Amino acid sequence: MEKAPCRLLEWDSSFFGHRIAVVESKYLTSLQVKDALDWCRNNRIRCLYFLSAPDDDRSVYEAESNGFHLVDLRVELLWRKPPSDIKASFNAEVRPVGKGDRETLLEIAQSAHPSTRFYFDKHFTTKQASSLYRTWLAKACDDEAQQVFVSDKDGEVVGYVTCHLESDRQGSIGLIGVSSKARGSGVGSSLVMGALQHFTSHEITEVRVVTQGRNLVAQKLYQNCGFRTNQIYMWYHKWFDGADLDGKSRD
Repeated sequence: MEKAPCRLLEWDSSFFGHRIAVVESKYLTSLQVKDALDWCRNNRIRCLYFLSAPDDDRSVYEAESNGFHLVDLRVELLWRKPPSDIKASFNAEVRPVGKGDRETLLEIAQSAHPSTRFYFDKHFTTKQASSLYRTWLAKACDDEAQQVFVSDKDGEVVGYVTCHLESDRQGSIGLIGVSSKARGSGVGSSLVMGALQHFTSHEITEVRVVTQGRNLVAQKLYQNCGFRTNQIYMWYHKWFDGADLDGKSRD
């Protein structure tokens, strides 16, 4: 059976209350665009994500010519274990999350990720975008496959980082957030270095993290901790209105 050009995202659809899908390929031709849009109309998709490779003018042209809107640059950074052990100077205490930390962490998550694509796509409300990261963090705290670390400063929880062991040698940082009053004080660096110590204790030699092209602060933070830019992709969103779904022109 021929593979479908798009895939329905069950979790995103349920959370946002719209049928949301993603293009399976990172490259587009005119024929692939037609197949993708036909699939979306047949499956009543309201929003279609496309993660585009940045090195193909044809894909960018096809996306922008067919109503896709650029909402983000996806920057993946990679850390590889250096020859010597990790030694960090911590500006805040980093420890595993405790049961009493949850509500404080969820409150921090409300405003800790304002540079992501969900805030810049105005079809999503600020409330929805903020709730997304609260939900994401809550799921990480409840997921046995992930480890959440928090940072304390002056006796108060001021940040978090989520870690996932993807394989015997690879790990990833999912979310990192710092409260507004603690930003710029070294908490972010302490969290990242604490995560790297956690990974190296499990003999992980490669760690991946993803941030936004517009988030220069996060990029500098990771680079200062030894990460290097590995891949860049472009996030596009296309929204369908009622006329689109009926296969009619907007005019």
